[in-house]
Amino acid sequence: VISPHGPAEQYREFAKLPPAWIEGGQLQFFLGTDYAGRDMLSRIIHAGGSFANSLYCSAGPWGLITSANSAINTTRIKKTNPATAVLLTLK
Repeated sequence: VISPHGPAEQYREFAKLPPAWIEGGQLQFFLGTDYAGRDMLSRIIHAGGSFANSLYCSAGPWGLITSANSAINTTRIKKTNPATAVLLTLK
């Protein structure tokens, strides 16, 4: 994950800075900093990367494909004519 700063790196002298487009903000910390002086943009980037990584690791590419295929098949079953559904269960 590429970000301007480390997600836990603290710049105490820049604590509680507003975003860069608000008076008092700095481009070095584009989205501002939190109470501990951590860069908000870097924290958001790392959180998003961790979330995406956990989804991929838990399901993997095959799990994602299987989940998508299951959703498609479920949708097809719901669109089946009720009479056809009864005939399928009687077989």
